Amino acid sequence: MRAAALTLALLLVACGGERVSDPQTGISLRVPDGWQVQTGILGMALWARPRLGSCPGTQVSVTRLPPAPAAIDDAALLDDRIRRFGYNSHGFELIERDGLRAELRHRQGSVAQQVLLQVHRHDDALDLVVAAADPGCFETMRHSLRRIADSYRASS
Repeated sequence: MRAAALTLALLLVACGGERVSDPQTGISLRVPDGWQVQTGILGMALWARPRLGSCPGTQVSVTRLPPAPAAIDDAALLDDRIRRFGYNSHGFELIERDGLRAELRHRQGSVAQQVLLQVHRHDDALDLVVAAADPGCFETMRHSLRRIADSYRASS
């Protein structure tokens, strides 16, 4: 009985939060309770971060870019985005790549990040989902960051 209650509580936490969307693009994410969300900030359609916590610098963003030419295949799109993270970075490392997703680690100046990166191609746009945290906090936040990034939807 106690195990069932614990399992139910964990499921509610995993499925909890709210779906937030950018009214201009219709892009949406499901973010956990206690996360701050902003739309249309610094070219990002959506930007979310925990309000409180011991992992400063943790954030998830979705940026809408112009559509990519059809002649550029999806793998090349991801390669391009990975290379862009490498520009002006120190200690750049591609950890894993799978389809249109990648995990990488990099440092720019004094800021180090471990990043989950997703590319979503549409006829009229290219959406870039970036879920990042300080490398020391990343393993603690991995499940939440992956869940938020995977909740991406192109329209509400």
